[in-house]
Amino acid sequence: MSLLPWLPWLLLAARGQPGPQGQEFPKGLLVIEGDAAQFVDRHMEPRHAVAVATVPKGSKRHDLLADLAEDEDLRHLLAIGVTFAKGRTSLMVQRYRYDRLRYEGKWTKSAIFSWLQEVAYPPVNHLPQFAPTKFLPDSESNTQVTRVT
Repeated sequence: MSLLPWLPWLLLAARGQPGPQGQEFPKGLLVIEGDAAQFVDRHMEPRHAVAVATVPKGSKRHDLLADLAEDEDLRHLLAIGVTFAKGRTSLMVQRYRYDRLRYEGKWTKSAIFSWLQEVAYPPVNHLPQFAPTKFLPDSESNTQVTRVT
């Protein structure tokens, strides 16, 4: 199969221009009005990751998130939305069909940028723990270590 028929669409998508269906990734920090779950559902496709932050309006963390949301590298990975509330701040990422992840690090641009890049992708071929009974047959020769000198 040739990619030649798709080339014009791919070039437009790489530039951030609307694709064949007129879709374009939203630019900038999106303000969540109403239910955050509806915001996540609305912005989950086609990127499969949505970040939701709760910060005071006009705070340094609000400005930091606005700067991050303008970054071209992050715009194609996930949508970033914000709700405004005084008091405790939080940053959560919801990935398609995975549990929510909460940011626990320092609120610096480089730290949050690298964390968002890392968690925007779903884990692939990730085993939480190696299962020897699944991958190794039941025999004593496989459980013993042989030293070659």
